[in-house]
Amino acid sequence: MGGKAAIILVMGFGFIFGYIAFRINELESRAIGNAATYYEVTASHNLAVAGANVGLSILYQRPSVWGRSSDTILTQQTFTTGQFAGGSFVARYGPSGAYKRLTSTSAFLAGGRTLWDTVRIMFTKIDSFDILGLMLGFRGNDDTWIKYDSMWGRVHFNGRCNIKGSPVFNDKITLSKGWDPPAGTGTNGVICKNGFETGVNQIPLPLETDTLDTFPCRDTTFMGDWSFQFFNIFFGNDDGFMLARSGLHNFTGGSPTVYFFNIPGSKRGVILVRGNVCIRGVVDGHITIGATGAIHIDDDLTCAVNPKTTPTSDDIIGIVALGDIKICNISGKSKTNWYVQAVMVTLSGSVSAEELSGTFVGVFRNYGGIITRDRFDIAQYTGSSGGATPYLNRGFYRRLERDTRLAPPRRLRPPCFPVPDNVPSALQIVNWWENVRVPEF
Repeated sequence: MGGKAAIILVMGFGFIFGYIAFRINELESRAIGNAATYYEVTASHNLAVAGANVGLSILYQRPSVWGRSSDTILTQQTFTTGQFAGGSFVARYGPSGAYKRLTSTSAFLAGGRTLWDTVRIMFTKIDSFDILGLMLGFRGNDDTWIKYDSMWGRVHFNGRCNIKGSPVFNDKITLSKGWDPPAGTGTNGVICKNGFETGVNQIPLPLETDTLDTFPCRDTTFMGDWSFQFFNIFFGNDDGFMLARSGLHNFTGGSPTVYFFNIPGSKRGVILVRGNVCIRGVVDGHITIGATGAIHIDDDLTCAVNPKTTPTSDDIIGIVALGDIKICNISGKSKTNWYVQAVMVTLSGSVSAEELSGTFVGVFRNYGGIITRDRFDIAQYTGSSGGATPYLNRGFYRRLERDTRLAPPRRLRPPCFPVPDNVPSALQIVNWWENVRVPEF
């Protein structure tokens, strides 16, 4: 009996261990198969992602293809060696409704079957006015920001920004040449609430050749120096008018010319001054003021319906100067706090304050946008406590806020505002989609 029991026991253990070995071998085979499958599907997916990145590189290097009106193959590649051996991808670019679309499709031969993966990237075209609230060209000059200066909206500096104190940038700021001194050292206590990036490529600014829609396409031309004051009649929407007087800083003398700028026609609301002009008042409607010389902002310049509190407002003001844009603080003027609701562009000059020889201290507020080829210099500073934290000695603190109506989807612009034809619009990625494969194990 004992011998038979021993035989049964040995046979039982043999069966159990044999089954365990069989299951372990099966699990090992499945693990190897799963690992192989994971490698294959990962390689196929990575191949599609690689094609998408190659397509993005081609778009970056060839802006000429951005406007393609039909689906186009940017590149296609087949691999016979390396980790993608047996695979290929095709990257295509073309329109997709209101957007542009880059599609990368991979084909990967694995284990007698073909795996397919797809990556789709959706774009919209943007320009500087779509994203930037402030852009400075510097033309070799640095710009200085100090404590109590504030900016709401994206900012780009084509040069170096000098910081003395703790100005606040509420949205991202990019710089081509960086900070002086570096952020967090010396006098630089800058506060960037949405981060900053240095070493960014310079952004080309609009040129005089980009004003072909503004200066030739005008309703009327004023020769010499003028002063314009805008009024809101309150009879209805877009019913504002302007009184034009000859000479600078002249808002009371002489016989004014009455001008209604919201007249029907494709050129409505575009005024060219072949000289210098002073402007102020309340604009009801849409107007662009261009000058071959300087434009002096002589007092508040605002919209009849405040776009900051009423984003549906269609009142908008454009200022385009071949020379400087000047915040006018002429001798004897007691006003020190200014509010300007306008999109301003200087094509060869700077934004500056006049009469900085006085001792006035004020605040310049802008709701719109500013692009200037040179500095944004509206103040002079004096150091305190050894110069580590300067204070405003004369001039204006800056409170700048981007007009949200400039951004997509509305993209509101002053009439015939200069388009930077020499500056290609950028492609902005608005969606990135990758297919998800259902696991096979």
